[in-house]
Amino acid sequence: MKNDIKTFVNGILSLDVNRDFIFIKGADLKYLYANSNYCSLFNITLNDIFGKRDNYFIKDLKALKNCEKSDKIALENNQIICAEKMFGKEFSILKIKINLNQTDKGILCLAKMK
Repeated sequence: MKNDIKTFVNGILSLDVNRDFIFIKGADLKYLYANSNYCSLFNITLNDIFGKRDNYFIKDLKALKNCEKSDKIALENNQIICAEKMFGKEFSILKIKINLNQTDKGILCLAKMK
């Protein structure tokens, strides 16, 4: 198990910012940042996604439910590591609870396409 986690973390840390996805959400699960590749997946811009929740642009109900569930787990447990198949692609996902400032928490997501 320990080697599996090490392999996963090494893989996720080798993100290709031109291919893989990065986003930040506040504790209210509204987007604060998303890289251009993530925005391209939904044919939207950072301005379109900023301040919105997943249900604004994720129309696949199963994917929406999985995203919301993993966000809540990350906030409650400080992190979640998972593999998911969404939008016809497979991803290794790391979501980490982060400090946005001295009082506000959020989620940093790194999703590496397999």
